[in-house]
Amino acid sequence: AKAPLASKRIHNIVEYATFHVTCYMQRGLFERHKQIWSLMLTTKIQLVLGELSPAAMQALLTAGGALDIKSVDPKPAEWIPDAVWLNCIALSTAIPSVFQLLPESVRMRIVDWRAWYDDDAPEQTGSPLVAMPEVP
Repeated sequence: AKAPLASKRIHNIVEYATFHVTCYMQRGLFERHKQIWSLMLTTKIQLVLGELSPAAMQALLTAGGALDIKSVDPKPAEWIPDAVWLNCIALSTAIPSVFQLLPESVRMRIVDWRAWYDDDAPEQTGSPLVAMPEVP
């Protein structure tokens, strides 16, 4: 009966400490450093909790930077920058549960992806990937 109470106390202490350390850190940082520090803290917490996989973290940090354009499937259209295509390939292998069909989607729906890529605010619209069937 004491274990759940102790584990709850530990959880509360960790939450309290995380919040207050974050507040103190934010006060001491220059404005331009606050967002990157928050991102670093958040990703570290998610890694420790198992909510973010090491592969996903690696994809976030390097994406397609570790790949060579000559060693991957050719990009389906010339308007796609090499770095963007390499990022698509890297995401599809690093986080297959979400992005496995990304390169295939770009190939099959090239017109939709071009419209989305050229949109002034693509983050405010759904990506063409959403319309692809889910991976089992």
